[in-house]
This record gives sequence, structure tokens and C-alpha cells, in this order.
Amino acid sequence: MGYVFIIFFILSFFIVTFALLHLLAGGAALLKGDKTTGNILVFAGGLIALPTIPLLAVLPGIPFLTWILGATLCCVGAYMNGKEKGNINKSHHAIRITIAVLLTLGLAFV
Repeated sequence: MGYVFIIFFILSFFIVTFALLHLLAGGAALLKGDKTTGNILVFAGGLIALPTIPLLAVLPGIPFLTWILGATLCCVGAYMNGKEKGNINKSHHAIRITIAVLLTLGLAFV
């Protein structure tokens, strides 16, 4: 039983970190005046993904859906930013999507 708590704690840390980093990146870009669709999606995705862990304690199915929606918006927004700027770094986006999928699978099994 103890290892489940440790896995949940580590998973929670990474989910909150993923959401906060995208929230900060999108917010910083928006504050600089770069109001592109990609930056708005990254910011909105971070906002939607952030309450996943607190919602997990209250509601059973909603956090999984909010996480999927938030992570998807973050990944799509980051891809759109790269496409708009003309410098798509495919490995960076592949790593981001892999991390999002691994966190989603972890959230599904916890």
C-alpha cells in the first residue's frame, strides 16, 4: 500500500509541474504582447490542467478529463507556436507529447 502513495505523490508532482510550466510559459508570452493562438492555447491548457490533482480528491472521473483536455491544449498550442514562427523542433514536441502521454497513463492507473 505504501508504494501506491509514493507513486501518486511523484505523479502529482509531475502533473502540477507540467501544468505550471505551461501556464507560466503561456502567461509570460501573453504579457509580452505575443497574443498568438498558440500562446493562448498553452495558457488555457495550463489553467485547465492545473486543478487535476485537487479535483482527484473530490470527484472520480472529472480530473482525468480535465488533464487530457489541458495536456492536449498545451501540446497543440506549442506545436502551433513553432509552426507560426517557422522553427518546428520535432524532437522537442515528441518529448512533450511523450511526457503528456506517460502522465496520462499514470493518472489512468492510479
